[in-house]
Amino acid sequence: MVLTGSHTGGPTAFSLPVDSGDAVANAVQARLVYDLGGDGVGDRVETYRYLATDDPEGWEDYAHDRGLASAEGSLGDLDGGSVRVELWSVLGDAPSTVLTGTEDGATVTIPFSG
Repeated sequence: MVLTGSHTGGPTAFSLPVDSGDAVANAVQARLVYDLGGDGVGDRVETYRYLATDDPEGWEDYAHDRGLASAEGSLGDLDGGSVRVELWSVLGDAPSTVLTGTEDGATVTIPFSG
């Protein structure tokens, strides 16, 4: 999907339901890659601190308020660009399930209008 929008100056926000079942020592990490002009280059890359899941089965909320682990580049207006959300297992060998649909309670809010 090609995106166009004016940068509002606000932060990125997300909330993703995650469950690793009864596994111990699992963790999920997220990165958002903003390609502002659609040239395939990540102009802004935000990597968030991981969520170490607990061992009781049940959904946990992995959200932006865990904080940034790193950020490179800067945001500007989107002009035919894209935003990619990357998720991966950073710790553990057991599978984790991440719900990504809004009907499942997942949200990603990017700081653009228009």
